[in-house]
Amino acid sequence: MRARHTRGQAARWLAEWARLLDGPVEDVLAVLTSPVPRARELRQNSPFAGVLSEEERQQVLAAFNAPASVVGGVA
Repeated sequence: MRARHTRGQAARWLAEWARLLDGPVEDVLAVLTSPVPRARELRQNSPFAGVLSEEERQQVLAAFNAPASVVGGVA
């Protein structure tokens, strides 16, 4: 992906994601959940787009929206 986006804003966001992904997982989780403008911008320029198929994406969303007791197998 970096080979296609070597300049401009896309390169800046990819470099920032690379830095985050090379660091502690807590930093990644903070960006994925934070309401601050920088985190929102990073999420809008995510390198993860297209990683999951639509079916996989729907499964993740369904699991996320399910009550914790159902996801954990306790009903």
